[in-house]
Formats: sequence, C-alpha cells, structure tokens
Amino acid sequence: MGNLPAIRVTPSPTFGIVGVDYTGHFWLRHGIRGKSRTKVYLALFVCMVTKAVHIEIVSSLTTEAFLMALKRFVSRRGIPTKIFSDNATTFVGANSRLHALYNLFKSLAFQKQIIDFCSNSSIDWTFIPPRSPHVGGIWEAGIKILKRHLLREIGEAVLSYEELLTTVTHVEAILNSRPLIRPTDDAAEFNYLTPAHFLIGRPLTALPDPNALQQQSVRCHWNQTQNALANIWTRWTKEYLLSLQQRSKWTAVSPNIKTGTPVLLIDDNLPPLEWRLGVITQTFPGRDGRTRTVQVQTNAGSFVRHIHRLCPLPIHD
Repeated sequence: MGNLPAIRVTPSPTFGIVGVDYTGHFWLRHGIRGKSRTKVYLALFVCMVTKAVHIEIVSSLTTEAFLMALKRFVSRRGIPTKIFSDNATTFVGANSRLHALYNLFKSLAFQKQIIDFCSNSSIDWTFIPPRSPHVGGIWEAGIKILKRHLLREIGEAVLSYEELLTTVTHVEAILNSRPLIRPTDDAAEFNYLTPAHFLIGRPLTALPDPNALQQQSVRCHWNQTQNALANIWTRWTKEYLLSLQQRSKWTAVSPNIKTGTPVLLIDDNLPPLEWRLGVITQTFPGRDGRTRTVQVQTNAGSFVRHIHRLCPLPIHD
C-alpha cells in the first residue's frame, strides 16, 4: 500500500485542491401542479486536504451544465490549483444512468471545453487510472455518504427545485460537520475538529461570539482570525494527520511488476467466455519506487490500468 500523496498531507487553502464526482439522477417536479418531471444530477466537490464538501445541482448531462456548475463552485469557493476526477471508464455499466455519464466524460467536445476552461483559469485537471475507484476513495466515500443521507431525507419523493436545494444544502452541512478526529476520552471535552472549522472557523452548530467583534478594528479582527486559523491547522497537523498513517490492508510487500509480463485484465463488462489478455509495455513507478500503474497492450488497444485490476499470468518464455 502506497503512502498518501503529498497533496493529502500538506496544508493548503480549503478547496485549493479538489476532487469531483457525479451522482444521480434525481427527479425534479415543475410546471403547473408539478406534473412535469425532469432529471437532475449532483456534482460533489471535496477538498483533498480537509475533506470539506461542496454540492452543486446539475440540470443535465451536458458540457454546458457541468461548466456552469464548475463556475458556481469557483465563484463561491475560489479557483483551485488542481482538480482530480474519475476516468470515464468508471461509469461504464449496464445501468443507463452510468452509461450516460460515460458518454459525457468520453465526449471529445466535453474534454476540449473542460481543458480550455481549466487552462484559462490555471487549473490542472488530472484523471485517476481507469477502473481504479479506490484511488479516488476520498470522493467515493463522500458520494456514498451523500446518497445515504439523501435516501433517508427524500426517499422516492419528487421535490421542487427549492425543496431539493434545501435538502442538498442540509446534507452538505451534515458532511461538513462530521468529526475529522476521534473525540477525546474526556467526557467533559466535546470539542473536535470538523471541515467547517476550515470554512467558517467554528463548528456549524456554534454561534459566533459577539464579544469578539465588539470594539475591534478590521485589522485586529483579521489578526484574530488568522491566529485562530493557524491554531486549527496546528491541530490538524498533530491530531488528524496521525490518524491517516494507519494502514489496514495491502501490508504485504510484493515484487514490482515488470515490462513484458503477460497479464489478464479484470473487466467487469466483458461477456462470458471472453478473456482480455495483454502484455505490460510500460510501468509508472511512484516516488517510493513501487509500481502501481502500468500501460498494457492488448488486441483491443493500449490501456492504462492500476495493478489491482491485473492478474499476472504464470507464463514464461
């Protein structure tokens, strides 16, 4: 198991480095007496450092709708330096909703407009290796919690736009109020670090202190805010980062896979009795020298895959 990437353990502005993922669809009612229904989707933006989340309602699976959601996020949270997302192959499946997402992300027009927008805004857009959702576990976990809360909140109900927006905002507040570290064993101590501390400087359920704002100049208030933020980051470094060092799986060390190794690709979408074989043509070692991503040549083309989606074959020359 590899070390956490530097972007996960290095203090940076909230939403400076984000991951984005889609979920849906959900039904939205509108029109006279609410008889008309349309599909909407949710775009989840998660801070790779603090796990703070931002949710946007996306009206359709079009490039324009996604870019508008991205612009709304940038307008409210600032311009990120890097954006990570799933590769389009994650959305391949028998489910029509997943196939629609696949068609959106694989569209050349979509990719070109996204790249142009990010280039103009100095944003680096990075796709994780195909068919390796565990690499984007931070936003996959956010999507899982989001869907769980939405199912509990609305179930199969068809909401209006205002109702859905209120519900989504409420779920966003729940995600941003969850503890990042385990509360102390002291029963009298209830203070814990949450993503909301990095957004507003206090838990979402805490009222602002009016005494701290009275008879203070703007400069004094700014200095007080900066000191509070520094204390939050200090606690994040000393307490939360330590909890990320625990490794519960992939503890056994195995030799690096080499070029020329015949492999079997794990593909959940292949029909029965069909096996996709290939040969590793290039490896991409990490900073620790361990190879986790490779390029595989098959009769259907060349693919980039994570090693956990490959089975080396016991075939030797």
